[in-house]
Amino acid sequence: MSNTIYSIILPVISTDKNKYNYVYQITELSSGLRYIGSRGTNLEDAYKDLKKYQSTSGNRCFKINQKLNRLNYHYEILSYHSTRREATIEEARLHALYDVKRNKKYINDANQTANGFDVSGKTLVKDKDGNIHFVNCDDSRYTSDAFVGISKGCITVKDKDGNSYRVELNDERYLSGELVHITKGKTVVKDKNGNTFQVDCDDSRILSGELVGMHSGKIAVKDKDGNNYLVDKDDSRYISKELVGVNTGMIVVKDKEGNAYRISTDDERYLSRELVSMSSGKIHVKDKDGNSYQVDIDDPRYLSGELTVFTLGMIVVKDKEGNIFQVKKDDPRFLSRELVGIAAGKVTVEDQNGNKFRVAIDDPRYLSGELTQITKNKVNVKDKNGNTFQVDRNDPRFLSGELVGVNKGYVVVKNRDGEIMRVKNDDPRYLSRELVGTEKLFIIVDDKKYTTEELAKELGVSKRTIERRMRKNPNWKIVK
Repeated sequence: MSNTIYSIILPVISTDKNKYNYVYQITELSSGLRYIGSRGTNLEDAYKDLKKYQSTSGNRCFKINQKLNRLNYHYEILSYHSTRREATIEEARLHALYDVKRNKKYINDANQTANGFDVSGKTLVKDKDGNIHFVNCDDSRYTSDAFVGISKGCITVKDKDGNSYRVELNDERYLSGELVHITKGKTVVKDKNGNTFQVDCDDSRILSGELVGMHSGKIAVKDKDGNNYLVDKDDSRYISKELVGVNTGMIVVKDKEGNAYRISTDDERYLSRELVSMSSGKIHVKDKDGNSYQVDIDDPRYLSGELTVFTLGMIVVKDKEGNIFQVKKDDPRFLSRELVGIAAGKVTVEDQNGNKFRVAIDDPRYLSGELTQITKNKVNVKDKNGNTFQVDRNDPRFLSGELVGVNKGYVVVKNRDGEIMRVKNDDPRYLSRELVGTEKLFIIVDDKKYTTEELAKELGVSKRTIERRMRKNPNWKIVK
């Protein structure tokens, strides 16, 4: 008499839309690999349904091989259930029991849970030929870079009609500007109640201050152990320098092959110029339609003036509530001083340890000399080729005349019509006093007389900005 014991599982009629809900297991006989899943069907024969279904496995070979060699697979129904959810819960129990996503005896890529699949510890990758795989995060092929993240080297873009695509970073259409990043021209903002939106960058509510940047008033910081936080800009720990900007002391660089890294600013390779800033030799520009690019500083379009500096004609300002905007330099609100330069009333300083930060010009530490202006004893210079630098005033090259002041040989002047221009100091019109130097002029603003330097300090902008604005602001009166 045979000792074989047969286990009979009787079907349970479903109480939901399916006739049967069941949990199943498929076994590959040649390898012993198994797959556990659950399913609902309206067929009279659940086994016939299972053999036709062949699982939801993402392993294409597993499914194809079932079609090619069905005799190599054993199909079994482990349990029947009254509802599809009950079947899912039992599937989840078995997945957790055997930890199928990590168990090498199972083909399952993820553990089912009551609320969906648990794919923690797994990731989608691609090989060098672009084939896609779903592997463990510690898979040696992934950690060795034989496999890379599925999104590596790709970017989501849109065309002029708003259609979106995913292309490689070196796609000619993306490089040429025909396709642009999906978020180009968009920004995430919040209203006064903290509700967040994504709107066009030129949305009137942003310009009016009704909506502000999502992280307006916030700053990403790190502590001495490198832990990162997002805090208010007036957080006492940030003000006291217990917390510092997350990028403080760091810089993104590239090597001669163009590989990018993020390193400390005191890294020997950076100091020795073995690694250079990622933007070295590059400049952000815009065309006549306002489209922005980053190009080489010797790009013919930039040199010819076809492309101009991205921020040309723009200035970052703040209103009396401290909200920050970028506006045109001839914006009436800026000219009327309703909006002032973001640095107005501020000065960048350093302490005795060389730490740099920005404080109010009436900060007691600055007034006492404990903190000194970052440019103190510094001078902007140029070499014989016109390259500009900032060096110490006692730099031997400056003292010897090898480097000269960046404005040496030039002077900003005003003609009889009030037009401001910059000319060489040996220009016949300047020598004949047809043109008058602006250093001999005063500016009347709100019935108060300023020199260019005094007004620049008052508005938090450069002297050159004041000199340029003198010819555009009808509210300023220029007197000798």
